[in-house]
Amino acid sequence: MKILALVLCIVGLAACAPTGGQPAFSVTAIPAATSMPIPAGTHTVARLPWRIASFDVSPDRQSIALATSNGALVYDLASYKLMRRLETGEQVGWVAWSPDGTRLAIGSAKDYGKPFFTGGDSGNSAKAHLAVWDTASWKIVFEPQWGDEMVNQNFNALAWSPDGLSIAFSPDLGGVQVLDIQSGKVVSRQTDFAAGVTQIAWSPDGSRLVANNDMAYGIRRWRLNDNVSVRLFDRRVGSSMALAWSPDGARIASGHTDGGVCLWTVATNRCDGFIHAHRSVTFSLAWSPDGLQLATGGGVIRIWDASTGKLIRAFGEQDNILYAQLRWPVRGGPLVSLVEGISGDSSTTVRIWDPLSGAILADFTATGQ
Repeated sequence: MKILALVLCIVGLAACAPTGGQPAFSVTAIPAATSMPIPAGTHTVARLPWRIASFDVSPDRQSIALATSNGALVYDLASYKLMRRLETGEQVGWVAWSPDGTRLAIGSAKDYGKPFFTGGDSGNSAKAHLAVWDTASWKIVFEPQWGDEMVNQNFNALAWSPDGLSIAFSPDLGGVQVLDIQSGKVVSRQTDFAAGVTQIAWSPDGSRLVANNDMAYGIRRWRLNDNVSVRLFDRRVGSSMALAWSPDGARIASGHTDGGVCLWTVATNRCDGFIHAHRSVTFSLAWSPDGLQLATGGGVIRIWDASTGKLIRAFGEQDNILYAQLRWPVRGGPLVSLVEGISGDSSTTVRIWDPLSGAILADFTATGQ
């Protein structure tokens, strides 16, 4: 049986298993399959006059939080009614529910009340602002007080630890920091990236983190207890745009500027699963909750078998848009995406899909800057 499996692996009729125990495959051809057509009609459940920067779905899947250019909004996913508006007047970049859903972290830029340059009147500066809200009382329970080092900085990424005790975040110039939300102390810090970190992902056991934009197109993974890091690098792909740790912790998926997707085996630090998923950039990705499938977003959403790299289905293909963020709370659906217009189109939409049929379930449409 082992000899037969090896032969099938060599001729490309079956996935190969590397040392790390994960199936290996290389899908180099861009899929030629036609995606499901976008359904006609209007599916808008809310219209926003502000740009949407990101979103997050609550763990109980009852609510969705939207980060906008004028505060954070929380909507009920059953009625689509606005439940709460927070941090009004601030440019919110990231929202993130705690794993148990009892808190909502908001990363924003707050007016600092001082000019950008001391020698002239060039407008007031902004300061990075992190606030954690209790979702029962809707009161702030954690709000670090930073000095001038966080002036004119934005949140590029924000992620809770699986145990809900820490938050990892990336400002423009500060690499990655992990804060204990009880003490406010920095428990881990990584610096000297090649560019601003825009993606952070925790291992499911909370012991490690992974971030993009390390040196030489690499991805950096490190342990929280000692900050010892390793670099994930493969010559087949360029800079990483998206990262997601598999639910079982055995693999890390990464999307890249050349449309490639790597499935890294954590035990070997190798890209054992390679897919040329999109023609240009793979902007986003999300594992199904059972880890059997992977959704990727470029100018279309594609769903892949995570063991073989085979394309299962595609939908949402549209000119002059990109899928900047994906979340897959439940296997089989719904799949939630952030759609951004390109080529002069500043519109943004958070769209909820049925990933089996390609039907649009709801749109939160934003037309503002």
